[in-house]
Amino acid sequence: LPDTSAARVSQPKKPMVVTLAADGGLYIRDEQVESERLVGRLKALRAEEGDAVVYVRADRKNSYGAVMELLSRVGEGGYQRVSLLSQPGTRQSARAED
Repeated sequence: LPDTSAARVSQPKKPMVVTLAADGGLYIRDEQVESERLVGRLKALRAEEGDAVVYVRADRKNSYGAVMELLSRVGEGGYQRVSLLSQPGTRQSARAED
């Protein structure tokens, strides 16, 4: 085969997803994290993996304030690019909210 100078394709990383469950549990990807360890764990992951977009998702039962607090803590962890994940609603649930 011919020689090439192309960079080797690396394995794609799992997306960085931070979840606030209905019961208040916090998860980074599939790993449950205690609240007081969240920022430190995010800093460690950022140091290992570099900067990335963090996807934040929260159960609809969580208060707006709890979600905003989580967004703040993700920022404290060094991540500046944050996106909120949502689950599309059904047409009937949209009508019920009107």
